[in-house]
Amino acid sequence: APPKRGAARREWAEREAEEAAEDEIGEVLKDFEDASMELPTLEQIRERLLDTDQFGYLRQNKFPGLTKPEWIEEDRLKALEDAEKTEAEEDEEVEDDPDREPHVSDIIGRWAEHVVKVDRVQRVVKGGSVMKYRALVVCGNLMGAGGFAYGKGATPQEAIARASRKSKKRLFFIDRFKGVALAHDVQGKHNNCLVNIFAVPPNYGTKGGSLGRKILTMLGFSSFTIKAHGRRSPASYVRATFDALEQLTPIEDMARARGRRILELEAPIKEQLKWPPGYREYE
Repeated sequence: APPKRGAARREWAEREAEEAAEDEIGEVLKDFEDASMELPTLEQIRERLLDTDQFGYLRQNKFPGLTKPEWIEEDRLKALEDAEKTEAEEDEEVEDDPDREPHVSDIIGRWAEHVVKVDRVQRVVKGGSVMKYRALVVCGNLMGAGGFAYGKGATPQEAIARASRKSKKRLFFIDRFKGVALAHDVQGKHNNCLVNIFAVPPNYGTKGGSLGRKILTMLGFSSFTIKAHGRRSPASYVRATFDALEQLTPIEDMARARGRRILELEAPIKEQLKWPPGYREYE
């Protein structure tokens, strides 16, 4: 029972008022009881709740039966506007940021692909074994971008297609000297396979194993010498070659580290790239 008088009764009255303000359904029922002793219908309660939704609680949660049709349409249009606005902002950021990493869609040139190897593999399961094909594909755009990847499929064609798609998602961006050669010698290793790529002057030509020449040619190199040592399996050869290419230092980074101009470094680099005995520069 409520207190009869004093501060206790005032506190009780304030507390009851706060609880009544929070309890919207109880307030609706009380209003209808005061007006008439008849209980309100569900439709009347629904309309009252929708009209008194000040903080958008019902609109955010989308309770069944407590949502107006115009809310759904307005939310859909707002979501479309927000998506278009976000896409426009991302496009502006991409255009304004010159230091962002390259994307496959930005890389120009026609893609060249080489199927290194296709194997038939099997996986042992409870009821027997599952036969599949595994393909190793190397891709390049002849302009310094390329990659490699494995792909599996039920048929050789499916495995090659999957490996081709994956290779374009894992790209390596290689800096080339004069657009065709290497600025310095590099060495890469994977397992027991060691690959050396020697820098030669532009217009020297290509020299080395067929797989190494194919990989470097697809990346846009036309003057190099490549030599592999150790266990030269196709997988190890490919990984060691890309590991060696990752060791290349761009001439811009060399100039920045030495505090020199790029033109001051190009002449000494070209002098260091000596022609081997018995070779002459192609005309």
